[in-house]
Amino acid sequence: MTGDGVNDAPAVKSADVGIAMGFGGSDVTRQASDITLTDDNFATITMAVFEGRRIFANTRKFALHLVSANVAEVFAMVLALAVRDADGGFIYPMSAVQVLYLNMLTSTPVALALGVEAGGKELMRQPPRQGGVWNRELVSDNLFYGIVLGIISLGIYLLTVWWVRDMDFSEFRDCNSDYRDDCAPIFDARAVGFYFLSLCLLAHGFVCRHLRRSTFKHRITWEGSKFLIGANILAIVLVVPTAYIPFINHEVFKHGTVDGWGWLMIAVGIVLFVAIAEVYKWVKRRVCKSLYSDIKDDEAVEAPISDEDSE
Repeated sequence: MTGDGVNDAPAVKSADVGIAMGFGGSDVTRQASDITLTDDNFATITMAVFEGRRIFANTRKFALHLVSANVAEVFAMVLALAVRDADGGFIYPMSAVQVLYLNMLTSTPVALALGVEAGGKELMRQPPRQGGVWNRELVSDNLFYGIVLGIISLGIYLLTVWWVRDMDFSEFRDCNSDYRDDCAPIFDARAVGFYFLSLCLLAHGFVCRHLRRSTFKHRITWEGSKFLIGANILAIVLVVPTAYIPFINHEVFKHGTVDGWGWLMIAVGIVLFVAIAEVYKWVKRRVCKSLYSDIKDDEAVEAPISDEDSE
């Protein structure tokens, strides 16, 4: 409800959101309102609603990427407890430094970039929402993507030892700390799993740009996604050398190098994850109610809103 005169004060006060005019409004109305429109321009209301919805949508993208990445790491580490070495000890699929690296230098920059993504006109076609950022869909998405990432990552780690190296974990002893020649297959498998998660989380950033629309239908532009593109480039530049610098790979990250078979499994794993994500989104578009009031989820308008749209 908007108003400027004294007689508008009761209606402005009782409205869900009362807006008073800043220039022409009376003092009584401004005191009764929730918001004061300082420029007396109704187009400002439209832009303010759009900005609020953009921030809300980006907060969900941020939470989806960051939490699902952590779910993947935890899930992979927990499942790996079933794997034992010759002494009955655990063989960890990721070192502590790898986990910290994934959280701080891979997932966090991408999540922050998602938090500043430009919004589209589609946001103004959503009905008023109920509740906060976290709902059943966002929780389900985090669990689903996290579990899928964790399973593929652990699967690549196990296949590197069982299939590529043709060895069994019971042949190794104490391969969690210091590098030795007899632990080379474990260190290499750890590197392949780490590289998969690092690079797949970058692809996951593009998956998270929309909760339901196909990743391939969500147009990428430098103007709207420059921070996301920059975060991906930076992450690739930083992570690639970690497997090939002798002291860094063996002593710091506790992993080895990635050979041709490793890169092939990484590529197949990323394609598999994106394909599963596309199927999951397709199912959600068919089963869940549309996010928009008058269009389907895959028909949303992508163009960014401008001042002319609000006039």
